[in-house]
Amino acid sequence: MYRRVNYLLCFLLSASLGLMLLSACTNDLKKIREISAKEVNSPADTTRGVDVIFSDSAKVKARLITPLMLEYPISKDNKEIYRKMPKGLKVIFFDKDHKESGTIVADTGYNYEARQLIFLKKNVVITSAKGDVFKSDELNWNMATHQITSNKPIDIRMANGNILHATAMETNEKFDPYVFKNQTGLIYVNRNLDQ
Repeated sequence: MYRRVNYLLCFLLSASLGLMLLSACTNDLKKIREISAKEVNSPADTTRGVDVIFSDSAKVKARLITPLMLEYPISKDNKEIYRKMPKGLKVIFFDKDHKESGTIVADTGYNYEARQLIFLKKNVVITSAKGDVFKSDELNWNMATHQITSNKPIDIRMANGNILHATAMETNEKFDPYVFKNQTGLIYVNRNLDQ
């Protein structure tokens, strides 16, 4: 009888120890999953004080300045990435004579290098060399086609005093000409119509 109690006691202790180990493994798996999820959402690379020059045939076309750039993988093999600029950015465009042709500033930017696209979001402001100012919440810069577009409402203050509103805009890296969709606004006309 005494021997049976010992076997029963040993069996219960072994079973409870096994359950404790099993539950400990489950908790560890949960922690591993949490850490893994954080790793997936964290940047692969962080760069501070970024100053990038874009050139074509040894001619400087644009300069991008941002205080912080975070690099994230898109594909599992890390060959395709995107870069996020969460603390704002400024892009300065240059003409063929290396003179500034305009600037774009925004609160946030996303660079998809393989697709040659930069998306600018929140408080996007374009200023042309002529002094025209465009404001929108979103802007797309296609570096392959040299086109700058926005499909969000845009406010325009021209250097001549005209104030316009549009639902979309398209221009190039020279900021000339502009194409607006559904344009409304206040346009000043020279009163001397004889000339």
